[in-house]
Amino acid sequence: MIGMGWLRASHRAIDPERSRPYRPWHPHDHADALTPGLPVPLDIEIWPTSVVVPVGYRVALTVQGRDFEFPGDGPWPATYGVQMRGHGMFLHTDPHDRPADVYAGTTTLVSGPDRPSYLLLPFIPRTAEVRGAVLRGPFPDGRP
Repeated sequence: MIGMGWLRASHRAIDPERSRPYRPWHPHDHADALTPGLPVPLDIEIWPTSVVVPVGYRVALTVQGRDFEFPGDGPWPATYGVQMRGHGMFLHTDPHDRPADVYAGTTTLVSGPDRPSYLLLPFIPRTAEVRGAVLRGPFPDGRP
């Protein structure tokens, strides 16, 4: 896993003043309920990472309507006594925070010519200056 991001769809409101094309800012100050069968656009930030994907390699994106969890019994790494089975120690399974009568529905991803989906990725030039230093290969694919 290179990175992750998640958003409760009812908290999809965006603060346009604080948002950037690569980082939507959600104020989380109110909930906008979903209406079954009515699609809504969602801008979900994938948390920044320092992974550079070389030319010719592939990136896969998984979209789910729930937290990602590895299958099986483990053993799993633990932080503060909580097993990390997917998104670290974050699992949204508390019945008070995620009541079944609200969150037991079906999530449908809608995409097409009139509702395009996209993944915004940065482009890093072959040679980039960072704080006065010049970064160069060698790269994993053998480029200098």
